[in-house]
Amino acid sequence: MKLPARIIYAYKAIFELAVQSGRRVPVRIATISQRQKIPANFLLQLMSHLKNAGIVTSARGVAGGYLLAKPPARITLAEVFRAVDADFSKGDSKRRSSVRETSDPDLFLWEAWREAKGLFLDTLEKITFEDLLNRSTSKTPMYHI
Repeated sequence: MKLPARIIYAYKAIFELAVQSGRRVPVRIATISQRQKIPANFLLQLMSHLKNAGIVTSARGVAGGYLLAKPPARITLAEVFRAVDADFSKGDSKRRSSVRETSDPDLFLWEAWREAKGLFLDTLEKITFEDLLNRSTSKTPMYHI
């Protein structure tokens, strides 16, 4: 599954803020953009979604920027995913209401897709940004086959 750029960029931005969270100093958009190679204008849009979702807070002024609204251990990948891609995590109620026949393959495909999306988001719910920080600082490489 290929993730949209907005999801990847949102994860990278939150990861950067998680790395900087111990300093408790707002991180400027330019800093996040440069370190994570995210276009600044796109990053501003993402931060707006993340702020509305209560994941980040902002500070204005010369020393302004963004901070995590809560510790990295309380921010899951699913929460960030939902904040920037609400369409994915919403139900497909319009599609389902147009499927009337119980023998219609569309109904079975819709149910399978809904189940797969649920499993995907359940998995993301188990991974926090603290987990990612711990993985990034681990001395022992982890190989999966």
